[in-house]
Amino acid sequence: MTAPWNRFAPLWLGSRGYSVTSLGAMRGISTLTKVFVQPIWAACGDTYGERATLLVSILFSSFALFLVRYVVLSGDGDGGEEMHAVYAVSLARMFRSSASAVSPVNDALVLAVLNGASAYGGSRMFGSLAWGASSLAAGVLIDWYGFGALFTFIYATSLLYACCLLTIPSMRRHKSPTATASSTMKDGFKLLWSNRSLQAVLAIEFIFSFAMATADVIVPFQFEQQFQTTRATNGIAAMISIVCGIPFFSFFGPISKALTSNRRGSTVTSGVTDFAPILQYSALIGALRFALSSQASTPFMLLATQALHGPTFAINWCASVAAVDGIARGYSDKSGLALDGDMNDSQEVRGTLLSMLTLAYYSLGNGLGGFVMSNLYDNHGPGSCHIASCGIMLLLAYGSTSHFLKRQLMTSPKRFGDYVSSLIVAEQGTQGAV
Repeated sequence: MTAPWNRFAPLWLGSRGYSVTSLGAMRGISTLTKVFVQPIWAACGDTYGERATLLVSILFSSFALFLVRYVVLSGDGDGGEEMHAVYAVSLARMFRSSASAVSPVNDALVLAVLNGASAYGGSRMFGSLAWGASSLAAGVLIDWYGFGALFTFIYATSLLYACCLLTIPSMRRHKSPTATASSTMKDGFKLLWSNRSLQAVLAIEFIFSFAMATADVIVPFQFEQQFQTTRATNGIAAMISIVCGIPFFSFFGPISKALTSNRRGSTVTSGVTDFAPILQYSALIGALRFALSSQASTPFMLLATQALHGPTFAINWCASVAAVDGIARGYSDKSGLALDGDMNDSQEVRGTLLSMLTLAYYSLGNGLGGFVMSNLYDNHGPGSCHIASCGIMLLLAYGSTSHFLKRQLMTSPKRFGDYVSSLIVAEQGTQGAV
C-alpha cells in the first residue's frame, strides 16, 4: 500500500515538471508533518485499539491521495512564476502524511498479536515480500498504462488491507479505566524525557535514517535520470533489496545472538543492551554499500549494491523495534498496567513509543536527509550523495563503540526502573489523599 507510493511518487511528480530539489523539499515538509500527527494516531491505537484506528486512517489517507492527485494535475509544475504549485502540492502531501497511521500502529498490532518482538522479524519477512512485490508490480503497471495505474493500485491494496484488518478479532486489553489518548501520549513523552536508553536509540535511528535517505530518495532518480532505465527496473531494484533482507528478518534472533554477548535480563533490558554491536554491524555494511554505489557506472552495478540493503536496514530496524518494545513492556509491567501478568496485554504505551521510533527514522531523519541529499544531487551529482552517506555510516559505526554510548545503553534500565517506581509512589500517594 505504501511501498509503490514511496517508490514512484517522486518519479510521478518529476514527470510533471518538478525539480529534484523541489521534490526533496516536498518530501521533507510532508514527512515532518508526521512529527505532530503520528503520536496522536499511536496514542489512539494504544487507547481505543489498533484495528479501529487503522481502519479510520485508511479512509482518511485514501481521500488525501485523491486530493494530492487533483492538486498536482491542476497545477503547472515547478518553475519561477509557478511556485504556487509547489506550495499547493506540499500542502496536499502534508494532509496525506497527517492521515496515515499505518507504520507505528501496524507495528504495535503485530507485536501485540505475536506477543512481543521475538517473532517480529519473521512477520516483517512477509511485509518485505509484499513491499518488494508491490513495487515491482506497480513499476510494470506504470510502464504499461502510465502513472494513473499507480493510484488504482494503491486504492486496491488499501481495500485489501482493510479487509485483512477486519479478520483480526478485537483484543482484550488491560489498561487504566481513566486512560485517554492524551494521557497515553503524555505518559509516552514522560518516558522519552526520563529514559536515556530510549533517547539514545532514537538519536541513533535519526542519524542512520539521514544516511539511508540516499538509498530511499536518490537511487530511484539515479536509475531514471542518470541511466535512463524503465520504471520496472526501479521495481526490480526494490525487489532485490527486499529479497536480500528476508534472511536477516527471518533469522534476526540467531543473528543478534551471534553478534552480541546475548545478555538477557528483564523485559526492560531485552533488546536494549544488545543494540550497540548490532548497530555497528549494520552501519559498516551500509558504509560498504554506499562506497560501492558511488563508483557505479552502469545500472547493473547499482542494482548489485541493492543486495546490501538487507544486512544494512533489516538488522538495524529489528534491533531498534526490539529495544523500544522492551522499554514499553517494562513500563507496562512495572506501572501495574498488565493486571493479570499476561504479556499480550502489556501494550499501553507500545504504539506511542513505536511512533517515536517511526518519527525519528522516517519523518525526521529521512525527511531532513532527503532534503539535504536532493540538494547535493542537483548541485554535485549522485556520487556526492553516496559518499556523504558512506561517511555518516562510518562515523555511526565508530560512535557505536564509544564508551559513552555503551554506558547509556547499559545503565539506563536502572534509571528507568527508578522513574517507574516514582510514578507508582506518586500514584499511591494520590489515591491515599483521595
